Amino acid sequence: MNPQRVKQAWFAILWVMAVSLGCNLTVLAHPQPPQPVCLTSECRVVQWPSGSCTISRIGFYPEPPVCDWLWIFAEFESVPSQVITQLVWTPAAPDCPPITGTYTGWPLVMGTRWTLETPKGEIRSGDGQSLYFYPDIGGKWKVTFVADWGHENPCTKQPYGGGTVSKSATFDVIRLEITPAVTNALINRCQDEHRSVKFCLTNSYYPGGVTWSLEPENVPDGARLSGGGDCATVKIGNVETQYMIIARANANTNCYAIAHLAVGRDCDCRNHAETGVWVPAPGCSINGPGCDPDDWFEYGSLSTRCGNTLQLSCYGSVHYYVNGQLVGRCPYLPSNWWAEYMPCKCREVIMRTRFWVVCTLPCTQGPGVGKGKEEIWSCGGGFERTCFKPYGGGTTNRPCIEHVDY
Repeated sequence: MNPQRVKQAWFAILWVMAVSLGCNLTVLAHPQPPQPVCLTSECRVVQWPSGSCTISRIGFYPEPPVCDWLWIFAEFESVPSQVITQLVWTPAAPDCPPITGTYTGWPLVMGTRWTLETPKGEIRSGDGQSLYFYPDIGGKWKVTFVADWGHENPCTKQPYGGGTVSKSATFDVIRLEITPAVTNALINRCQDEHRSVKFCLTNSYYPGGVTWSLEPENVPDGARLSGGGDCATVKIGNVETQYMIIARANANTNCYAIAHLAVGRDCDCRNHAETGVWVPAPGCSINGPGCDPDDWFEYGSLSTRCGNTLQLSCYGSVHYYVNGQLVGRCPYLPSNWWAEYMPCKCREVIMRTRFWVVCTLPCTQGPGVGKGKEEIWSCGGGFERTCFKPYGGGTTNRPCIEHVDY
C-alpha cells in the first residue's frame, strides 16, 4: 500500500469528522526563531567636557568704605561645553542600536576658601564662597578667594580634571576716634578769657576726610566750632549746657565719632587772675552813716552769680561776712567808709574785697588822720585779713579778727 495515499485518506476522514461535529480545524505552522532582548547597556563618552571656570568678581555689601558689618562674596563665571555620550547594549543586535545623547556640560565648583589680610598684616581664613564679619581695625584690608573646580564624568558622575582659580580685592574700613572723648570745660577759667577745647582724631583712618559739627549748634552766646581736618576747636562760650562734637566721614556719612563736652561755671576763686580794677560793691558802697561802738545795723549785701553772698554790717564796728561766715572786722571809732571789690577776669567771682575807713572825730591826731585804712580778703586759699590804724603818731598793721578798743 502506498503510504502517501494512506496519509491523504486519514486526513480526509478527519476532515469529514470535524465538519460533521461542527469543529474548526486549525492548521499549526512551524515555530519562529527567538527574538533578542536589550537587557545590558554600557555608557561610553564620545565627547568629554572641555569648559572652564573663573572667579569673575568679588562683591561687597554694603559697598566700601565701611565702618560696620560687611558681607563679602565671590561670583563665578563658567564656560560650558558640549558633551556626547552613547549607551551601547550587550549583546549587540540589530534591534538594540546604540543610544546617543548630547547635552551642555557645566564645570563644577568643588570647594572655596578665603583669607583676610588686616591692615596690620595679620591673616585670617575660613571656608566658603562668602563671609560676614565685623572689621575691627581701620585701614586697608585685602580679601582673597581660592576655588577648586572640575568636571563631572558624564557616565560615572564622579568629578575629575579642572584646576584652581583665585581672585583678590582690597577695601577700606573707616575708623574714627576723637580725643578727648569726654571733657568738662569751666566758663570761669580766667587764664583764658576766650577758653576753647581742641578735639582731634586719633587711632583713626578716614580716606576722603571728615566734616566736623557741633550739636546743638547756634546756641545764643554758646559754644562755636571752627577748624577741620584732623582737629577742630570749640570755643566754649558763656552758656552752661551739654554739647556733642561730631566727626563724620565724607566717604561714608554713616561713619562718625562723637565726643561730649560739658560746659559749666567755675565758682571757685582759686587760680583765677585778677582784673586789677576795683569796682564798687552794689548795695554795699555806702559813705555813711558811720559805725559807732553802740550802733547795730546792716549796711547791705551782694550776691554774686556763682552764689556767694557778701554782707557788710555794723555791730559796734565794721563786720564783713562771706556766705554767713565772719571773715574780718575793723574796730574803728566813728567813721565813714565804703566797699569795693576786685573781680576775676571772667567777672563772676569776687577775688578781693576792701574797706576804706576814714577816721572822723575823735580820731584827729597823728599822721594816720585822713589816711585810707584798708582791710583785704582773698577768697582763694586762706583769707588775708589786715587792718591799718593810726597808732602813736604812725600807722600800724594789726590783725582785724578780734575787737580791739583804742
